Amino acid sequence: MKLTCEDCGADIPAENINISRAVAKCAHCGAISGFADRVSNARAAVERLQVALPPGIEVIDLGGELTLLRRWFSWKYAFLAVFCLFWNGFLVVWYTLALSAEETPVLMLVFPILHVAAGVGLSYYTLAGFLNQTEFRVGQGRLRLRHGPIPWPGARDMDAGKLKQLYCTEEVSRSRNGTTITYMLRANLRDGDSIKLARLDTRDQALFIEQRIEATLGIKDVPVAGEVPR
Repeated sequence: MKLTCEDCGADIPAENINISRAVAKCAHCGAISGFADRVSNARAAVERLQVALPPGIEVIDLGGELTLLRRWFSWKYAFLAVFCLFWNGFLVVWYTLALSAEETPVLMLVFPILHVAAGVGLSYYTLAGFLNQTEFRVGQGRLRLRHGPIPWPGARDMDAGKLKQLYCTEEVSRSRNGTTITYMLRANLRDGDSIKLARLDTRDQALFIEQRIEATLGIKDVPVAGEVPR
């Protein structure tokens, strides 16, 4: 920020500026003036950059009601579908052979039970990835969040007046298969609590949903410690 003298309009050199006291002395006319108000106004004028509509998000704005739809599908679910096909196919062959034998050892029937449970769970997750979408609906003083059509936990229906601030954080998960980064949309409530709303695949998806919900509800965007920068 460049300071100019309010009396004569000359530029004030840096050595004539006292930041701690927020005062400056003009080298041209000798006038001393404060600049705290100008710094405050400059900071207030700086707004966070708006995030453009990212891939995978659909917006339905009916004026009094805003709906944001995020489809879950990504190519990782195609890989998981192939994996599930081989995994479950192996189990089908295993039990077909076991049940067709005249005398089947009990261990042969019991041993794969955990594998069956894993196969069912992974298949359910993969099917949800192909079909599901997350719906954020803001209207009539409420924020509604649901996942479907495959049933999935995490649905919410809450009074929008309880929301104080929305923000996004980066979530890093490390495993033997590599590092996965996702983005969590969170909300600070007026009673001091903080809640998780939804996990998003990309930074832009999370920030876009945050900014649209805040704009619809008239929530002023303020920085939150630990949030993803825009």
